[in-house]
Amino acid sequence: MPLALVALTGSIALASQDDAPPSPWQNQPRNSWTLSFEPRIWYAGPSGDIRFPGGTASDDKIDLADLNSDDPRVTPYGELRFQRGRWRIEIAGSAFDADNSSTIATTQTLGSVAVFAGERARLDFAHASFEARALYRFYQYVDGSTADGRDIVQFTIHAGGGLRITHIDLDLAVIPTDPARIGNEITSLSYTHTFAEPIIAASMGLQVYERFDLRVEGTAGYFSTGDSSSASFSIEPTFGWYPVDNLGIEIGYRMLIHRMEDGKDPSQFEWNGSIAGLFAGVSVRF
Repeated sequence: MPLALVALTGSIALASQDDAPPSPWQNQPRNSWTLSFEPRIWYAGPSGDIRFPGGTASDDKIDLADLNSDDPRVTPYGELRFQRGRWRIEIAGSAFDADNSSTIATTQTLGSVAVFAGERARLDFAHASFEARALYRFYQYVDGSTADGRDIVQFTIHAGGGLRITHIDLDLAVIPTDPARIGNEITSLSYTHTFAEPIIAASMGLQVYERFDLRVEGTAGYFSTGDSSSASFSIEPTFGWYPVDNLGIEIGYRMLIHRMEDGKDPSQFEWNGSIAGLFAGVSVRF
């Protein structure tokens, strides 16, 4: 009888140990794919110096502010994120288009277009960006767990790389009103080009109760071939609030800096500037 009682007690203890929940500090990464869709509205404006193609002098740059093309406006921006275990794949895209007119302050040549002081110029500036990134989680720290299985604090670091494709489309037109014109000058020009760069990327994220999410992501890229080269850098802090597991609200700031050159000096296209502004949107997770 005593032996049977001891055996029964040991069996109950082993069963209790098997049924015990895992330690909150031993969270295992998910092995199934998860998807996050993040449509956003980006209130952004361009800036910087631009040189139009077809010029004959090396000093014919003009600031986008002088062409009244630096005003921010609402533009679409969004991301898709696929994650499994330590790997995360991100696909992002944005589109910007500004069509404004301005009065030229000084007589100058913009590419192949001569503009006299006081004349009106209209610039249609379009910028589209596409990125594909693959990131690997190099570090994760988890502290604590709630009764329903959510992590209290989670900190992660990801790093990796990918590709950025940027498309630029410009249309410049001048209304010739100065009497000094002889009537046969070029008064408009168009330029379009697509730049592609390999990029490196890094991301740090802090989650609290899996309800509040703070992320900071950065990328840098460069590529040169022939007479065309481009370099870029982006920084994007984002704050998210998830009142329910699969739906959240996000707000953040995105700055995308460019240095682009195409063609031979002095008739090359060049832009040293950025597109930056606040964004807001939702995050839907599956």
